[in-house]
Amino acid sequence: MTQLKEKIINNKLVEKLLLIFLMIQPLLDFAFLFKEKVVNLFGFSPSTIIRILGIGIIVLLFLLTNKNKKEYKYLFIYGFLVLVYTVFHHLHALNFTDYYNGYNFGYTLFSEIFYIIRMLLPLSLIYISAHYKFDNKEIEKLLTILIILICGSILLTNLTKIALGSYSKETIKGSILCWFKSDRCGLSYFDLASKGFFNDPNRLASLLTLITSLTYYILITNPSLKNKILIILLMLGMFILGTKVSTYGFALLTILAFLLYLFFSFIKKELKFQKSLSIFFIFIIICLGILIPISPALNRTEMEQENISNFEELNAAALRKSMRELEEKIANNPEEASALKKDYIKKYYEDYHINPQFIIDSYSYEYDPDFWLEIMKKPMVKRTDFRLIEELMLKRVKEINNQKLDDYLGITFTRMSNIFDLERDFISHYYTMGIFGFILLVFPYLLITLICIVKILINFKKCATPKNAFYLMGIGIALGAAFYSGNVLDGLIVTLILGFVIGALVNNLFAKKED
Repeated sequence: MTQLKEKIINNKLVEKLLLIFLMIQPLLDFAFLFKEKVVNLFGFSPSTIIRILGIGIIVLLFLLTNKNKKEYKYLFIYGFLVLVYTVFHHLHALNFTDYYNGYNFGYTLFSEIFYIIRMLLPLSLIYISAHYKFDNKEIEKLLTILIILICGSILLTNLTKIALGSYSKETIKGSILCWFKSDRCGLSYFDLASKGFFNDPNRLASLLTLITSLTYYILITNPSLKNKILIILLMLGMFILGTKVSTYGFALLTILAFLLYLFFSFIKKELKFQKSLSIFFIFIIICLGILIPISPALNRTEMEQENISNFEELNAAALRKSMRELEEKIANNPEEASALKKDYIKKYYEDYHINPQFIIDSYSYEYDPDFWLEIMKKPMVKRTDFRLIEELMLKRVKEINNQKLDDYLGITFTRMSNIFDLERDFISHYYTMGIFGFILLVFPYLLITLICIVKILINFKKCATPKNAFYLMGIGIALGAAFYSGNVLDGLIVTLILGFVIGALVNNLFAKKED
């Protein structure tokens, strides 16, 4: 019976299921699965349910096959610390003050526990994948499926103009072909950048930077026509996606990958230099020179700068005058100050180019007009910096709550998501989970990566291999993208695959048998 069980439930089964589970991740991130009607039907997105069940099965099979039971004591200690943190995090969350007459920004224990579980899933994959050694063929198969599902669908839906816009929830009006026309078909980045049928472009961009680095490694070890086509498909998909991370991230990774290829060919001499491969890299760099000037990402930057410049010329003086008039009215009628402030904000917030979602829905001026008046007094470049405004709203909520333990236990993810998700990972987690939660649920990504870097530097000759270098580069770029664009480490489509890659790097560096 035991022998039969070992034949059916073994390490190979866990490895195969893990790879299949990762391959289907793009299918679980289609936008319709996150629509309000679908979420309300299940209580939360069915994608998350499937992911929790999938990870649960993989964890169970891992526990049945893993023979090193001694290390479990560390898992129990970690689990106990997370449990203790969750209890105190919740107790702290119950004692909350705001201007919203007890609305409490929709905090519930269930939603917060559900979030903490989501944060634990990719960490479990780091631990599990560190126990297995995946060869290049398995990684190549995984990357091929992911690139076809993500970039293939982005390109196809863009050319047929049925894709969702990266910066809107509407269908795009023009395809990549419009980029090459002098008038761009009369369209801007808003109607040209597209994300296929996927949910979040920021998360896709971060994931694709990770995938790009790994695919370049596969290319230099197996420079087949198929792998070259995958790189071209990645380039097109990431440029069509149109975010700064996807566009400039691919460009940066291409240059770094070429430099690493030359380094390992001529200096460390672990790779055989191939003229045809160098020509391919040069071809991709030439394509970058053609695509970047006409890309939606650059068009967005140009339009934002133009809007700021036009505003400063036409409207700044008039709005400063109106603000002085408001202050005079308040000075003459202090008893009507609140009403005067609200009327002014309602009349002028659009002229100040403040996002209506922020000032009306996220953190309403009706409850805290003083905060928004201070925002209006800032230069336009700051008023239109969404990430800055998102953080200032959270700072204001924290300031009103006025509890020292907010620094250590956070104001909760639930409250932040009901205000507006701060698009700056690591900083957002400090606000939502506090220092203790950050250390337990986010810091492991940074700590493990840092340990891997130290290991490579200490044993440079042995550990500084092409595989480790490209894996580390992908992880580093993905974490950098998380900080820059935000909403990445809360997205399982990114963190599950990121957790797998980090675990694979740990195995490369610390397993008893090295490649």
